[in-house]
Amino acid sequence: MTTKPLILIVDDAPSNVQVLAHILSDRCKVSFALSGEQALDFVARTPPELILLDVQMPGMDGYEVLRQLKGGPATRDIPVIFVTAMNDSASESAALAAGAMDFIHKPINPDVVRARVDVQLALRAKEVALRLYNDNLEDLVAERTTALRKAQLAAEAASVAKTHFLGNMSHELRTPLHQLSAMIHLLQRTELSDKQKNLADKMVPIHKRLIDLVDGILKLTELESRTIVLREESFDAGAVVEEVVAESQARATAKQLQLVADPDALRGLTVIGDPGNLRIALQCYLGNALTFTEKGSVCVVATREAEEQDASGDLAAVTLRFEVRDTGIGIPADAVQRLFSIFEQVDNSPTRRFGGTGIGLVTVKKLAEAMGGTAGCSSEVGHGSRFWFTIRVRCAGVIPPDPV
Repeated sequence: MTTKPLILIVDDAPSNVQVLAHILSDRCKVSFALSGEQALDFVARTPPELILLDVQMPGMDGYEVLRQLKGGPATRDIPVIFVTAMNDSASESAALAAGAMDFIHKPINPDVVRARVDVQLALRAKEVALRLYNDNLEDLVAERTTALRKAQLAAEAASVAKTHFLGNMSHELRTPLHQLSAMIHLLQRTELSDKQKNLADKMVPIHKRLIDLVDGILKLTELESRTIVLREESFDAGAVVEEVVAESQARATAKQLQLVADPDALRGLTVIGDPGNLRIALQCYLGNALTFTEKGSVCVVATREAEEQDASGDLAAVTLRFEVRDTGIGIPADAVQRLFSIFEQVDNSPTRRFGGTGIGLVTVKKLAEAMGGTAGCSSEVGHGSRFWFTIRVRCAGVIPPDPV
């Protein structure tokens, strides 16, 4: 059963109260007050859904009652309809400006009273429902925010635990691997048959692959946990490129690939940064290029992408771009976007042709970002790929080229 809304009629003339009560009693519960003071006391005890307020009353008139209602936090939202014998536009404007929602003119027209009361009660019901909905929504949002925050903290804690676990495991694996390296070395120095020597020699690249894998995981965990500390030392960036390329020449020759370096744009440029991490990033790109290229060439290109000057106009910092270009199998466009995500590969299937862990490219990107740059690639299936990264380094000076 629907509860009837409570209406308060405020008028100093009991006859006017009776008329209005008779008109509205079929749809509302009606209470009344014969003065402004009585009305405020009633509202303080039992807030009604709507107030019909006479304007002209002795003592406290309707305007003063309305002013006090609007001044109270608990009563300011109760809609008020002025009941007045004045029907000029100035009086209507004053009533609306004071905060009245509507007005009813005397003598009373029952149909007008019912219509205007119904409108205000409907608006009041919608307002209450909306406020309740907003309150519930705020509670739901607060609960959801709290739940999401807890989930975020749990995920962050899990990520930190995973990072620490991988880091500890990498360190623990290094000890037996180094012991294994020493044992292989000692084994190779003993008298062995040709078959035994062949087996010992085959253990060397397998051992190196394990070392590289562990080093890669350790480097990634350092980057993930943001514990890596960049070194600051002076070095020749072009020379680092040539050294990395020289280290891979034997592998390229074994696959009958042409491997070249093009660091001329960095010739004679001495910079201050971390050559070790630069070398790791280049080795990763170059290793991938040699793995995925069956014929043709691999080229490592180094260029200056941007330069910064100090207040005196001297070269202060430079952004270097390193790019590894190959004529390999290429990468589908839909796979390029996920290549630099951790553990992602072009082919994630168990039957993939090429091995790998999927941590190399994300390591390059994180190293580049740690050194003030970024990383990316472009590729075309069947025509090769271009993997690049940038770093920002301070300048230590420019060595003039040797005279011709």
